[in-house]
Amino acid sequence: MVLDVEDGLGGHARGLGLPVTLSRTPATPTTTKAPHVGEHSTQVLTEFGFSDAEINALVEAGVMSPATQVPTQVTTI
Repeated sequence: MVLDVEDGLGGHARGLGLPVTLSRTPATPTTTKAPHVGEHSTQVLTEFGFSDAEINALVEAGVMSPATQVPTQVTTI
């Protein structure tokens, strides 16, 4: 089974679904995309104690891009 996942940038990424069906422990296919480079930078820096002002300064200096969250939909092919 091949899954087609929207990449959040208007494109699609293909991934493998589950090749077997288990009656006692049915598995759920992955419904999320792989993260883009830097997608979680703000969250990680916040968890490491950076303030909003410090993170904004990094964005202003061009060290990192501002964070964006994009919803993802999955369709089975």
